[in-house]
Amino acid sequence: MKQRKSLFFTLEEPTEKQLLAEIDEFFCSLERTLINPTAEDFAAAAKIFFVPIIRKALKRAEASRREAKKVNENHRETTNRRKRTARTIIEGAIKKDPSLRLRGKQTKLAKRVQAGWPKHDKLPAIRPLRHWLAEMRLEKK
Repeated sequence: MKQRKSLFFTLEEPTEKQLLAEIDEFFCSLERTLINPTAEDFAAAAKIFFVPIIRKALKRAEASRREAKKVNENHRETTNRRKRTARTIIEGAIKKDPSLRLRGKQTKLAKRVQAGWPKHDKLPAIRPLRHWLAEMRLEKK
């Protein structure tokens, strides 16, 4: 018979089938080793068995939360950097042509931002640029 790895040592989330097999194996071996098992014996065994599994699940959840937080922070930082770049291009374009400050010229201004965007960076689409313009207008009021 093939020896299975215990669920205590895996980092992957165990499937329901694996978990039930591990529980069944643990309690069957416990029942065979005890001469006259009582409910207290099974309660103590449940604590011994489930505490490490729960601890491992909590560690997995915490690691997942930390990773998501790191990804969100990186994304937010990148977006803020891109907004600052867009703001400097917008300010330069408005200095050259003050009529771009009007509300009806948002798309034209966004196209100017795209034209002046640094070549090494990914070019933003018109839609996010228009959203950033709206945010900038709200900040000035």
